[in-house]
Amino acid sequence: MKDKRIGSFRIGKNFIDDNPELVRQVMGRMIIVRAEYMFGSYINYTALSPEFDKVGEGYKAPEYEVIITNKMKGKKQVLDKITFKRRK
Repeated sequence: MKDKRIGSFRIGKNFIDDNPELVRQVMGRMIIVRAEYMFGSYINYTALSPEFDKVGEGYKAPEYEVIITNKMKGKKQVLDKITFKRRK
């Protein structure tokens, strides 16, 4: 693949079940190249995205944490931003 911006992250099954629209917004920012369901509690994803750092050939995809920030709009809580923080 020419795109070298690859990363991995996980999303909990309950979060997916409770927030499908939000998860669609996260997934809309990347191309999923692998998804692995882990013992009923979460899914590990590996994806290509401009959100991730470039990775050299043969290196493991770095792990990221998905951070979702909401804000109040009137009396309703709405999505503010989605960011990815590289885990050390």
